[in-house]
Amino acid sequence: MQASQGVGAQNGQARPFGQALPLGQAAAPRGDAIQSVGFFFVCVLLFLLFSRVQEQIPLLTKMSSVFVAGLLAMGAGLMTGGVYYVVRARQGIYLLSFTCWLVLATITSNWKSGSLALLTDMWVKSLWAFLAVGAGIATLRQCKNAMYVMGVSLFVVEVITTLVGRDEYGRLGVGDVGTLANANVLAFHIVFLFPCLLLAMLHAGRVWKLLAIPVMIYGIFLVLQTGSRGGLIEIALVSLFIFIRLGAGQKIVFTVVALAAVSVGVGMASKDALARYRTLFTDEIDSSSFVSATASQMQRKYLLEQSLQMTFQHPLLGVGPGVFLSTLAGEEAKDGRASAWRNTHNAYTQLSSETGLPGFLLFMAALLSCMGLNFRTYRKYRGRVETQDRSDVAYGLLIMLAIWTANGPFDSNAYQYYMPVLVGLTVALARAGQTSPVAAPVPMFRQSWAVPLPVMAGAESKAISPSQNTTPKTPQVKSPGLKMTRYSVRPGDRRGEG
Repeated sequence: MQASQGVGAQNGQARPFGQALPLGQAAAPRGDAIQSVGFFFVCVLLFLLFSRVQEQIPLLTKMSSVFVAGLLAMGAGLMTGGVYYVVRARQGIYLLSFTCWLVLATITSNWKSGSLALLTDMWVKSLWAFLAVGAGIATLRQCKNAMYVMGVSLFVVEVITTLVGRDEYGRLGVGDVGTLANANVLAFHIVFLFPCLLLAMLHAGRVWKLLAIPVMIYGIFLVLQTGSRGGLIEIALVSLFIFIRLGAGQKIVFTVVALAAVSVGVGMASKDALARYRTLFTDEIDSSSFVSATASQMQRKYLLEQSLQMTFQHPLLGVGPGVFLSTLAGEEAKDGRASAWRNTHNAYTQLSSETGLPGFLLFMAALLSCMGLNFRTYRKYRGRVETQDRSDVAYGLLIMLAIWTANGPFDSNAYQYYMPVLVGLTVALARAGQTSPVAAPVPMFRQSWAVPLPVMAGAESKAISPSQNTTPKTPQVKSPGLKMTRYSVRPGDRRGEG
């Protein structure tokens, strides 16, 4: 049997084209060319989504680069059976159920064309990203590499912000158009990708570690320039997650470095940004900047009250996806009041007011299910050298989910791709957790690799006779304390690494 055959080809039976793997069976090996090509386009998709380069290069937008990358990744996922695994996972079922509810809410929307535009222009792309990421990642190594790509995307975002960033009312944004032009969105986007840099510092090469530290420090500086109160809270949250994992001596060093970095950032922040931060701690008003920041806070409170009121008035299907703004403007016009034409500025009440309580509960079920799954993975695999990388990936995803949760009361981004991508990565990590065989110790001189076959749940391990091998015989690698199944694998094909 060739090492490049699918796992479904064990015992001489090949897995039919496009058929899903059983939940307890190993995914396609690294040698599967289709799966490898699909993963490449997953990386392209993630880079385009999180670097936002298509917003600065109109040609990429005209070419529908995000759609094409997702389409190719999805095609590979269909051929390898990855899509079938994703849609059967509990987290995928919640997200797909939420999608169905969105369709129902669109049918009964107060402004059907507006809701349909949001459904097709935003949510379909987010769902596309979830399916492509979840189906296109099959191993632990690919999970890590996908997050490394997201870390590279953060570096690109920081370069773009430095080159085309503009200061509006003392707050940093990227250009005049695009999703990162909003200071709050920019701050969240930067902090959201911090865990990817942390993972690179732990498990990537020395060059990665040397680059990740300054990128993260500069990212903190940029976030403080945005004047985003949500961004400040999210930085504190990430710091807490890091602090928990450190030893006693490391905690002291981390605290000193963090305080120094924040002090420098605050010292370089604008007067308007500092005024916004002060509203988190005091109600005293002593400057025009402070008055503006306080007015923004009062407006958010008003929008929260109105979105909750709409939730109670339309508890089943809401007013329609994406039409809170127009519905509120219409009600204010009836009362003779001028409308500020603002969205909810709260992802949770955005869901409840626009999709009803069932839509809100389905979305939160996906979020909480991902949190629980990643936490269980982290607890299960931590503290062991051979599985520490899996534990760290789960911990990184847990931090990213916590960042999204903390950002919820500050931004209306429920339909954007952040959560669907996290759900896809969570499902992919769980899929890789069911598929990784136990790897043999690495010999000093890598002449050949001998690893045990991955075994289906409940099946017995069967040795392969020499007559079944079609590759040249290689010496058996013996390792104390580990019983090996003797068969040949091509040099360099390290399937046990994930």
